[in-house]
Amino acid sequence: MASTNGRAINEEERQNKINRSTRQASSDKNPCMTEQQMSYKCLDDNGYDREKCSMCFQNYRNCREFWSRIMTDRKRKGILPVLPAVEDREKVRAEYSHILGW
Repeated sequence: MASTNGRAINEEERQNKINRSTRQASSDKNPCMTEQQMSYKCLDDNGYDREKCSMCFQNYRNCREFWSRIMTDRKRKGILPVLPAVEDREKVRAEYSHILGW
């Protein structure tokens, strides 16, 4: 169990907290949802010690930067939607990983 301010929280409460914090976000609009949730989980698991979660945070930043570059390029080329549909993202990721050198 993780604790917040000396209060133990169970797994269901932790998941509810994550769901509330991402209520506006969904994987349709946020291609980095998994990385975001991993960062939240790391914080919960490590008593909100940000230093212990620096790798998760960097992974999330890398994801956001990658998809930002893709959306910018697609917008410049007139490709709509600028953020590919969830089912097309693996294909787009593979195409751009080669182009961007990732």
